[in-house]
This record gives sequence, C-alpha cells and structure tokens, in this order.
Amino acid sequence: MSVFRRIIYHSGWFILFGPLIGAAIAIGIINFLPAIIGGPDSFLLYFCRTIPELVIITGWIYSLLPAWLTGVACALIPLKLYQKIINRMIL
Repeated sequence: MSVFRRIIYHSGWFILFGPLIGAAIAIGIINFLPAIIGGPDSFLLYFCRTIPELVIITGWIYSLLPAWLTGVACALIPLKLYQKIINRMIL
C-alpha cells in the first residue's frame, strides 16, 4: 500500500469514527438524564437535552483537523515498523 493511500485510509477512519465516541457518550447522557434531573417540564432538562447535539456537531467540526493529522502521522510510520506492529496485534 502506498504512503498516499495509507494517509487517505487512516485519516478517513480517524475522521469518521473519532467523533462517534463523543456521540455514544451524548446518547448515554440523553438516556439517563430524566433520572438525574426531575420532571419532564424542567427547563434544565430541556437545556441539557440540546447540549449533546451541540457537542456532537461542534466536536465533529473541531476534531476534523486533529483527526486528519493523527491519521497522517499513523500513515507515515515506516513500513517495517508498521508491519511489526500489525504482526504483534495479530499474533
């Protein structure tokens, strides 16, 4: 696999799946929030239900550049070292 292809491959995975960890946490917050904050008519409950959506959107926007740079850094690992890491993970 060429270096350019590895850069595209790794940065794509980091950009796509990196922010999903934050989304999973936000979904957990949304599900358990009514048990923490009382009453469905609570203003605090309504406000806290919009926070995870804002976190997901802004997190995705602000994490694009660091995720892309991390993918590039992972792709630029020398191939001999890269192959040793893969062999250790498989074995």
